[in-house]
Amino acid sequence: MRRSEIRKLGRVKKDVLFTVQEGTEYEFDIPLNAVNEMKAFLSGVSSSGQSPQLLAEAIAEKVINTLDSLRNRTSEMVNMVADVTGIRFPHVLQKYVEFYILTVLHPAYYAVHESTTKR
Repeated sequence: MRRSEIRKLGRVKKDVLFTVQEGTEYEFDIPLNAVNEMKAFLSGVSSSGQSPQLLAEAIAEKVINTLDSLRNRTSEMVNMVADVTGIRFPHVLQKYVEFYILTVLHPAYYAVHESTTKR
């Protein structure tokens, strides 16, 4: 690849930039009620005696339906970038996996206790 071609690839295309609308507040976190709803579903489905295959399918379907019904900025941006770039893997899948992990683990495992650049 020539140097001029590389420079052209690195340039920002003004027509595909995402802009933030003035005065709009965005929610980046997953709502606590969605996490609690998922936890309640998991406790009910785990005692149902289903086969592992059916259990996995039910959980996956619930995760997908729950996240798709939510409208938060993180999910919105993941989908928007995937639509523009055509690259859906691994970002879209990661969104669902992270939601499942957050509902299964206790908050002490993933809570930020300290964030500093001094250490």
